[in-house]
Formats: sequence, structure tokens, C-alpha cells
Amino acid sequence: MSFHWLMILIYLREHLKIKPFSMSFDRPEGGLDALMQATVCKEQIGWRNYSRHFIIYMSDAGFHFALDGKVGGLTLPNDGECHLDDQGYYTHSEFPSLGQLHEKLLERNVIPIFAVAKSKQRDDPALYQEVVNEFFPGGSVGTLASDSRNIIELVRSSYDKITSEIQLVDTVTAPIHVTYSAYCDGETLTPNSQNCSNIRLGNVIKFKLDVSVDECTANPISFSDKPLGFEENLEVVIITNCECECTKSVTPDSELCSNGNGSLVCGICECNEGRYGEVCECDDTGSDETETLADSLPCQTLVSNVEAMRVTAINSPSKGTCVCGQCECKPGYSGPDCSCPTSIENCLASTGKECNDAGHCECGVCMCNATLVYDGPTCEDCDTCPAKCDRNRDCVQCLAYGTGISEEKCQECPQKIILVEEEELIVNGTDPCTYKDELGCLFSFNFVMNGTMEVILVQKITSCPEGIDALWLAIGIIIGILLVGLALLLAWKIATYIYDKREYAKFLKELENARTDAYDYDVS
Repeated sequence: MSFHWLMILIYLREHLKIKPFSMSFDRPEGGLDALMQATVCKEQIGWRNYSRHFIIYMSDAGFHFALDGKVGGLTLPNDGECHLDDQGYYTHSEFPSLGQLHEKLLERNVIPIFAVAKSKQRDDPALYQEVVNEFFPGGSVGTLASDSRNIIELVRSSYDKITSEIQLVDTVTAPIHVTYSAYCDGETLTPNSQNCSNIRLGNVIKFKLDVSVDECTANPISFSDKPLGFEENLEVVIITNCECECTKSVTPDSELCSNGNGSLVCGICECNEGRYGEVCECDDTGSDETETLADSLPCQTLVSNVEAMRVTAINSPSKGTCVCGQCECKPGYSGPDCSCPTSIENCLASTGKECNDAGHCECGVCMCNATLVYDGPTCEDCDTCPAKCDRNRDCVQCLAYGTGISEEKCQECPQKIILVEEEELIVNGTDPCTYKDELGCLFSFNFVMNGTMEVILVQKITSCPEGIDALWLAIGIIIGILLVGLALLLAWKIATYIYDKREYAKFLKELENARTDAYDYDVS
């Protein structure tokens, strides 16, 4: 802590000890009264001229404001004047309003710093922050510790923040309008800004003010503009001059205004009644229809007002120009308001035909034949028709690979195709159409818009199944035959072995039976 801040702390402590205190029975305090008196009592407080003025407001509660004093019998409104006696006591009037304080703080160049303690029941710092944001520009709010140990740091940080910011305030009222632009570093423009932050000693700051007035005034009007917290201000006096010198010289019925159909004033024709146009060349007295047409047709981006047409419609770079209340369309556009393109480019279907031969192009939009089953932007959508992939399959195969349909039919195909690699076929996340040709090869294609024309991206090379090597085929066949022969031979051998074994067993049995019979015979 620097010596300067230490001396401030000691000064505050000593003076607070000798000041008498009182309290009321409700929680809000009369701090706004004290803030008003400290602001307006210049002599008693000892405010110096040409210096920045700060007031440190310490509290642990909310505040009373205008009309709260009626409960205590205070009916005299606060007059915003100093009412301190020689002893520094104040017993004069009602609490001030926030609007009064706002006005007096700006007038006396005083910036408040609120140090407010936060309790468990109420968030008083948030209340004070709302008030500062709304009524006290440049002010600051900090949360005070319960034992006020952070008061010096709070004041120091608030002071650094306030002194590093420049904000312009003004007294502008109608009919004056002011738009600000800031050059916070002296060079870079920040539009619609009247404050700069993080300012350091030696920085050059510039502000640009664009001043406009809504109406002519008989007497001069003025406003003041100044940096918040400073006494120096800029006084701007505005004298409106709504008539040019040339208006004093008028040439009635000038030949330059279509042979006398208007007066020449300051080089511009002021048309006689019933005439309009840049040089009063248009006549609307004979037809109400022409006037109505002029008021209703915008000629696409042109204003419809007849007088405005005189100023802006001529040579307008749009789809048409308004001449005497009627639209003269530029090449490529038609219709009463020049909104319809004459080109049928937007109506061409993927087949290259206008509205797929199922409708007609009207004002750049396909009008599908109601008696047919087609609809959609180009009359190609059909719920009961073959899918789009199927409709284009034969022509794509013919145009890309020269296979499929006959050459005569292929020449009638209107599709525009572009051969691409297979990985380029996925467009906007849509899967391509895939088919198999007569040789079993796969080919794929997809649709994409090229401007207003639909083109078909086709797989450059078909994907055919790989062929089998004849040598390895022959070897495989031979090995297969050998294996089958060996299997058959082995089966025959096993079958023969089993058969012989059975026959031999049968032979042995018969031999044994013969011996038994011979023995029985000898015994007899």
C-alpha cells in the first residue's frame, strides 16, 4: 500500500470517529440525501475548480428516494439546492429522486463510487449496480467486506477504472440528433461509440460528431458536449437555413420545363398542376388510370411514388424504368412491373425440354398442365411414373459407353453428361443411381445443377467382374479330375475289399459245415 493511500485511510478513520451517527427503524438509509448535499454544496465541501470530483458512498443497505418521506410527514419536495448549516447538519426536505441526482452529478462533474456490503438476506450491491447503469454514467460499484478491510483496494480499483475511461455526455434534445464515432487510438475508427477504455497518460483520443436537425427553426438551437467528470465542455450552436439563395430567382413557365409546363427553381423544374417528370414531361390530368398505375407499379426496386420516380427512376440500373407512370422494361424482362424474365432457362427440365413438355413457361416459372400427371418446378415429378434414375438409365449408358439402346435413339437423348471418377458421384450426400449392363458391368451416375441446367455426372469407367486365367482354370480342372479319380478308385478298392472279406468269411463257414457233416457220417 502506497503512502498516499495510507494517508487517505488514516484521514477517513479519524474523521469518522468524531462524526455523530443516528439510525432509523427501517432498513433503507437516507444516503441519497447526503449524496445530493455533498454534490451541490460546493463551498461547504470545498470542491476545487478544474479537478475531477469523486464521492465515496459507503453503505450496508438500500436507500430512500423521492416520496418515501411522506410516511414521516415530509411533504416538501427536494429542490436540489444546498441546505447545510454551519455545523454541517441538514434537516430541510424530502429525499431526492434518482433523476434529480443524475442531473446534479452531471452538472457538478461528480462521479460516485459506491462501496456496499452484501448481506445474507439481500444483494444490495446488485441493486446499486442497476441504479448506476441507469442513472449514474461513469459511476462504479464494489462489494465491501463486512469489516471494511478492502475499502482502500476497492476505492483504488474504482478510481483506476474511472480515470482510464473517457465518455462523452451531451444535452441533446429534439429536433437535434448526434451520432458519435470514436478514434480511441487516434487512428482506428469505432462507429457509434462515445466512450474509450484503457486510456493511458499521453494517449491521443478523437471523437467525431455527426449532427443533424429534423426541422427548420426560427431561432438558433444549441447543445453541450463534454467528457464525463470534467468541467470543460463544447457548446454547439446550430442555425438552420432552409432556403437557398437561388430560390429567390424563379423562372416561371420555363422553356426548359417541357415548353412552359413548370417553373425553373435552382436548376430544377417545379411542375405545374397535372404535370410530373424530371422536366415535367408527363401529363396525368387526362387519365386517372395512368396516375393509379404510376402509384402502384414499382418497376422492380423502383419507388412507386410519382415524385420520387422523377428523382430516382430515370437511368435506374434495375429491371426497368418508370416513364410517365408506366414501366419500360429492359431487355430480358417483361410484364407490367418488369418482374418477369423473358428467358425460359429456369423452366428447362433435365431432358432439355421446356417444362418437360408437360406445361408452359410463364414469367420464368413452369405452369404444369393440370390434365397430366406431372408437377414440380419443371413438371418432372410424377408419383406414378418410373423413377428419375430409370428414366435416364438408357440415355446415360448410351452416351457414356456406347452400349444399350441403338445409335439412332441415342442421338435423340438430350441429357448433358460429365464423366467423373467414382468417388465424385456422391453429391450433397445423395447416393448415385447404379445399374448393370448386358456384360454384367456396373455403372453409376448422379444429378447435379450447373447454374440453371441439370447435368448428369457419370462414372468414367464401368466396374466389371475380373476374368479367370485359362491356364489356372485348366490346371484346376485337371487336379479336380485326378482327385475325383483317386476318390473313385479308393472307393472301389474299399468296396472290393469289403466284398472279398465277406466272401472269404462265407467260404470258411461252408468249409466248417462240410467237416461237421463228414464226422457225423463216420460215427454212424
